[in-house]
Amino acid sequence: MQVAYGAMYAYARIFLLPLLAGPIMGIIILLAWKGAPDVVKIMGLFLLFWPASLPARAVVVTSGLRKRLAKPHKVEWDDAQIQFVGQDKTGARLGTKDILKTYRFMGMYLIVTKKLGVAPVPMNVFDDSSKESFEDVVRLRQPSAGA
Repeated sequence: MQVAYGAMYAYARIFLLPLLAGPIMGIIILLAWKGAPDVVKIMGLFLLFWPASLPARAVVVTSGLRKRLAKPHKVEWDDAQIQFVGQDKTGARLGTKDILKTYRFMGMYLIVTKKLGVAPVPMNVFDDSSKESFEDVVRLRQPSAGA
């Protein structure tokens, strides 16, 4: 579930404005258009409750990733790419040029990418010196005081 929480966190950080605008528009539709057709009312209700679906969507989207992360794996990196390698020698590659943002959250690095969405990396796979090197490669953004 930690991966799902991480996905929700990253999604909320990236799409904060639409997450707020949807319910506001839903309320406006429901209050302003009293005589609106049923389809418009349904759209207003959908917009109002859409953010509440975020936890369920995060669980569904990250289910395969959670299974893969439960198995032992290692992370290798250089300036050009990050490679996730499982015990069965399968894995994934992530180009560092595709990294948009990186956050620390619940013992993980959440790497937000252009293609994959969110790639969680457990912090416990690093010692102190390799953690510093990894943070340089993923261009870790320190949270601002207001975040």
